[in-house]
Amino acid sequence: LQHDTGKNLKTVVVFPRIQEAAASKGGDENTVSDKSLPSSSLLKPGSPEEMIALSPINMFENLIKSKCPTWSQKKGCNVAISTIQNLIGDLEQRLLQGHALDDKEQALYDAVSVDSLE
Repeated sequence: LQHDTGKNLKTVVVFPRIQEAAASKGGDENTVSDKSLPSSSLLKPGSPEEMIALSPINMFENLIKSKCPTWSQKKGCNVAISTIQNLIGDLEQRLLQGHALDDKEQALYDAVSVDSLE
């Protein structure tokens, strides 16, 4: 805390919390720090597809407003949504054929609703 008495101004310096990547710690998969969203190897971490697929509808609306102001960006978002729909559709077809999903596929299938993507 810094106090500038001439201007009667107090300044608080905040340092962000920095977390090291799992690769720098030897690649241990148990060091993943953010457990709030399910992890999926089917979608690239941090990709637009992952952000769209795993975000709740109110967060998605805010993402569209802030990250997709132009028509071409909105068109790219539609392409990402269709990619996710195709992926979930493929998982549904595998389930209908009686094939079991692995853990990552099942986590993604449980987290994403096709109805909310339409």
